[in-house]
Order: sequence, then structure tokens, then C-alpha cells
Amino acid sequence: MNPGHNCFQMSDSFQALEEQVANSDPDRYVASLFASPDRRRGLTALYAFHHDVARIREVVHEPLVGHIRLGWWREQIGAIFDKRPVATPIAAALADTVTSFALPRSLFDRYLDARSLDFEEAPFGDEAVLEGYAAATAGSLMQLAAHICGAGDRADVAAREAAIAAAYAGYIRALGRDAALRHCRLPRAWLEAEGLSVEDVFAGRSTPALERIVARLAERARSHLRAARAARFPTSAITALAPVALVPRYLKLARRSRAFQPIEVSQGERVARIALAVLLWRI
Repeated sequence: MNPGHNCFQMSDSFQALEEQVANSDPDRYVASLFASPDRRRGLTALYAFHHDVARIREVVHEPLVGHIRLGWWREQIGAIFDKRPVATPIAAALADTVTSFALPRSLFDRYLDARSLDFEEAPFGDEAVLEGYAAATAGSLMQLAAHICGAGDRADVAAREAAIAAAYAGYIRALGRDAALRHCRLPRAWLEAEGLSVEDVFAGRSTPALERIVARLAERARSHLRAARAARFPTSAITALAPVALVPRYLKLARRSRAFQPIEVSQGERVARIALAVLLWRI
């Protein structure tokens, strides 16, 4: 089936996936609305897959259970690429998307392998490990989205850098929620340099030392965003990259807030910023 045709028919199942993405991932959902119907369906399937994998950390109570669930998704990805039957509506929609847009398996494998770190309380020893994780998860996801949008691998560099910037901003926004789940995405080396431990993060109390670490992560996000903006990418990739247009706003709000405080942007502003990025072909 060619990308110019519907990759799967509009159905109750697809509408359920779309609602799921709208509720769980509003920035990517809004950006997907600017894609053509066939590419929008492909993006919806990809983002529903991402949500199902990313939420494992929040719904399981034992790391072993999380690894089993992750292994189940590895089996589903294997079945998709081997043209074998799959088990759920998300997997079925993803199978249609993989076929329609000739998505590379390597990016799925890379994404799922990195997700195994989700079940450790503090998996990132230093910034290099954190960056590698962000590139393998958010970066692979954005590269796959760019493929669906018709950019092939020509947007890989921009997608990687943009996704890392967005991931870092997301880690700052999720600091309080992650702490409540005893999950720390801040590099342990940064904490130790400030005389802190992961238990200080799990306590959920803002301190000057913790604020400095958050500010450092925000600056790294800005650095990756500058690299993404300097990279060349085809205009067809803009729908995949457009959610990154919110990163400066999130970081600005974070600078005004204390660590662990919620950082939210209104739906109207999210739509406006993403729409402007799409219309101007600029992140």
C-alpha cells in the first residue's frame, strides 16, 4: 500500500487510539492534525505505541513485570516485521503503518532497548548516558515520525537534536511526578557534584542545589534546540518536529518556577505555537 492511500480505514478502533493520544500526548496530537489523513493515521498509531510503552513504568510495581511487558512489545515488533499476526489494536495499527511507510525496524529496536532503563530508580550515571537514552527513545520516535511524514532519513540529525531538547524539557516538567514514583532522570554525577543523592530528589523538596541542576538541564535543552535549528531538514518533516516549538516556552516557565512545581501551557497557546511552526516551517 502506498502512503498516498489510507494506511487503515477510519474505525472505532482508530478513533479510540486517537483519543488516547490526544489525552496522553497533546503536543504531538496537535501537530499530527496538520498532516494529511493517511500520514495522520500513521502518526497516531506510532504515538499510541509510544504511549503504551512509556506508561509501563507508571503502571507496574516490579521491574521484572516491566521487562516482561517490554519483551511482549519486542515480540509484537518482531511479528510486524515478519508479517505475522499481532495481538492488539495498537499493534495492528502499527503494523499497517510500518508497511505503508516502510519504517525501519532498527529504530523500533533501539527505542525498546533503551526503555529497559525505565525500571531503574536512577539509571543515568552521567550526562552521556542521559543523552543516549533521550536520543534512543524520543529521538527514534521523532525520526520514525519524520519517515511517516515523507522525509525519510533526511531529517535524522534535526530530529535527534530536537527530540533531545524536548525530552529534557519534559524531564524537568515531570520532575515531581517522577519523584513520587521514585524515578530520577537527573544524572547522578550532577547530583553528587552538588552534594545530593537520589533520595534528595525523591523527597520532592526544592533546594538551591537542585535548582542549579535543573537550570543545567534546561541549558543543555537549549543547546540541543539550537543544534536542531541549525540542522537542515526537508519541509515535509515539520509536522514531526513541530512539538519542539513549545520547548522554549516550557523552559521559560520552568525558570520562573521552583523545581517540582507543575509547568503547564494552555491548550490555546499549544495549538498556536505548533501551528505557527508548521506554517512557517520553523522550529
